[in-house]
Amino acid sequence: METEEDFSIVAVDRFVQATRDSGYKGTASAISELVDNSLQAGATAIEIRLTLTSSEECPIQIAVIDNGRGMDPKTLRTALRFGGSTRFNDRSGLGRYGMGLPNSSFSQARRVQVFTWTGADGDVWASELSLPKIASGEVTEVPKPGLVDRPDFARHRTSGTAVVWTECDRLDVRRVSTLEKRLSAALGRRFRHFIFNGTSIEVNGAAVDGIDPLFLEQKALFSGASEFEVFEREISVRGDDLAHTGKVRVIFSELPLTE
Repeated sequence: METEEDFSIVAVDRFVQATRDSGYKGTASAISELVDNSLQAGATAIEIRLTLTSSEECPIQIAVIDNGRGMDPKTLRTALRFGGSTRFNDRSGLGRYGMGLPNSSFSQARRVQVFTWTGADGDVWASELSLPKIASGEVTEVPKPGLVDRPDFARHRTSGTAVVWTECDRLDVRRVSTLEKRLSAALGRRFRHFIFNGTSIEVNGAAVDGIDPLFLEQKALFSGASEFEVFEREISVRGDDLAHTGKVRVIFSELPLTE
């Protein structure tokens, strides 16, 4: 007897495994996607925790915790779908395409858990994705969020979301101290404008300082340069069947002489 063949547009198990190799240059880039999600949710304080595990293969666990608006169960479930973001094509942050949470997570880990809450004494909802379960066909859709006991990281935050990566088998490095330094430098540069405007980002309790590549911003970790020249040019870009006009601004800075 013939078995019915699967001609679905996407072979889910292979697709999810293939996405592990797309879109992110490393651990800092993947975590930046989560930080960007937090900022779009109105977070003013973002904490990144790196903790050791007992696993030799996956020695580090990562959690990104914010004080943003949090999500209701339906929004949480949607956020764990590939391409299921409620902010698809949103230009208010650095990302746009809604592949962020699941794609960035699986680029670094085999399991991602999401906890979210919308009130100081409100319910905490959680759901998760497991790469091995998806690959085996055991899981074919995002599990319905369930109520969980309030975790420690939610006790002092009125609202917020926590993304926890476990079974992290693809991190750039295997030492917490090295990863701390790399994340602080990368996040300080990428999110410098948010940091300069008062957003708090911490890695294992240490504040991330904004890093200005031009050394012009006085609030930056390093400064002291002077603006040398500014070049502006107006360009037109076609997208969504419409032409958009914008300006490209290039700033040159001159570093001070030191002995």
